[in-house]
This record gives sequence, structure tokens and C-alpha cells, in this order.
Amino acid sequence: MGRSRRVTLRCVTEDLASGWTTQADLANAKRFRELAQQAVGGDIPDSVLRKQLRLLPPLSQLRHPLILAFDDQFAGEDDAGTLRETISAVNDRQWFKQTYSARWRGAAAVIDEDGKETAWLGAAGYHRKGSPEDFYEEFARRCRSGSDAFLPTHEDFTLRRVEVKVARLDAWKLQLHLTALVLLDAAVNNPEHTHNTIVLSPDNTELLTLSMLVVHTDVDGAIAHELVVEVVPAGWEHPNLYDRASIIVKTAIEPQFEAWTSAPLNHNAESHWTVLTEEAMSAARATADSGTLSADVRPGEVRLGTIAHYSHHEHIAYASVHGEAIRAMCGHWFVPTADHESKPVCATCQEEYANTPA
Repeated sequence: MGRSRRVTLRCVTEDLASGWTTQADLANAKRFRELAQQAVGGDIPDSVLRKQLRLLPPLSQLRHPLILAFDDQFAGEDDAGTLRETISAVNDRQWFKQTYSARWRGAAAVIDEDGKETAWLGAAGYHRKGSPEDFYEEFARRCRSGSDAFLPTHEDFTLRRVEVKVARLDAWKLQLHLTALVLLDAAVNNPEHTHNTIVLSPDNTELLTLSMLVVHTDVDGAIAHELVVEVVPAGWEHPNLYDRASIIVKTAIEPQFEAWTSAPLNHNAESHWTVLTEEAMSAARATADSGTLSADVRPGEVRLGTIAHYSHHEHIAYASVHGEAIRAMCGHWFVPTADHESKPVCATCQEEYANTPA
């Protein structure tokens, strides 16, 4: 599998000021560093840093030729080859030479952290053969009293900690999407019986119980497959995570939120109802058979509706910017869009709005 590869924020923002394939990567990396420093000081929550992480790939895969070469060359475990040549002038710890073309040079250290090795690109600069300004000459001079200044700092470890949380959350979303489809397939194949499963949180603690019941109803000679989904939280600790879980489950089955009717139950639980489409049942069957999801699945993605709904003003601005679903006054969930004025307005929302005290 190979060791982890990372680049220090200091190296990215100070040493690699030029040579970028996409200059925006450098600007975003500088923003990363500012936010990481604020997070270290407790001035901002992790969520602010998480949003910025969605804009970029991992730092070790930013589009700078030296970074990409480092990521490729340190993917393996063998440090004995020519690509693992050490910088002999630095002796407080082992630093490996990193090269790309005739121009770029770098220094990388492999650090053991809790039994897992991570290669860190800690410094970089230009190759100037025979010049005292050559990167390796300058690096050796700056390391005469030790090379700690080029090792990862609190800002780097803070960024990595948040990246791990993001990766864990993304994996949880995919697993919940898959679980919803597998449970749906079981409910379709064994109707009139409630099918339950326990859903764990991204931290592997019990989060909620997910239940599905499919009822086959004869409507004028045609069979309608009605689905009832219940989401019962295990506690009160994670309201945002419960809401997110509900959205992922419903969009896995029917991404058009206007197709769902929702109602609250006791103890913060919710019930959701829809009529299943052949597309949903086929997707559930394929997922249950393969046990996997296709690479283009995006859990929680909502299909935009054809009706304009009303919601509370303070929720609409955030949801519009981030493309997230919110609950309308009528009980449906929808994603606010800029072109809502061209759509017919939900009659129930209009009535609820008219009855709302000024």
C-alpha cells in the first residue's frame, strides 16, 4: 500500500512560490495555512477548515511538478535506491534528496508516527550547480543547528487531523448510501415486513436505527410500491448528523425530494414516505447483488425540483450557497435555486406562509 506522503504548509507556501501548473493551488494553499493557524489557536472551528478542504486535493497532490514527483517517488517502501539518496551534510536526522528536472530540488524526511511511516516534503528550492545558493548547499547551512524548522508543525498536524475527519465522513456517507439500497432491496423482496438496521456514526458509535417497509398497493389494476422509511436516533447528541443521514438515505432511493412526504415521530424520530420507481428498485437490486457502488455516486445529492417552496429566511441563504436541502413550510425538502421565480409556487407553502404571523 505504501507509506503516507505529505507536504508541510511552510514548504508549499514559502519554498514553492513559482512553477505551479495552476496558480490557484498556491493561493488556496496559503488560505489553508491561514485557517490551520487560526484553528491551532482555537479562533475557528474545524468546520471552516473542512469547507476549504473541499476545494483542493491533498497537499501532496497539488499541481506543482516537485510535489507530484515527491508523491510518486515516495509511494513505495524502499529507501535504498537512487531516488532515496540522503543529504549527507545534515546529520541530526535522515533527509532524502528529492529532484525534478534540472531545476527543482527538495528535502524529505520519513517520520514514524504511532508505528506508521509518513514521508514529509519539508523544504524545496532551485538547483544552482556550483553556487552557494544551490538548494542543498543552503539547506545544509540552515540545518547546522538542527533541522527541526523543516519538520511538520502544529498547523500541519491540525490540517491532517481535519483531513482524516473529512475522509472518515466521506466513507461513512458512501457506506450509508449502500446500506440504504441494500435494505431497500430486502424490503422490496419481502414486503409487508419491517426491515431494520443499526447505523453507526463516522466514529463507529451507534447513531440511529433505520427501518424500511414496502407495501404493494393495487391502484386501478397497477401495482404501486409504497415505501415507508423511519429514522430513529439513538440519542440527542448529533442532530446535524441525524439530518444528514436522513438526506443520504432518501436521496439514495429517490433524489427528487418533492417525491417524499415527511412527518415527525416521538423522540426526534422521523417518518418518510414515497412511491418507489422502477429505477430505484433496479438500483437497489444491482447494489445488493454486487455489494458495491459505482464510482460516480455522490451520497446526499438532491435532484432539483420543479416547484418553488417557502422556507424560513435564515435557512435559505446558506442552503442556496452550499446546494443543501432544507425543509419547506409544507414539510417537503428542497434545494433553493436562483431561478425559483420561474416555477409554480407550492400551494401548501403559500397557505402556511399566509397564516404565519408578521
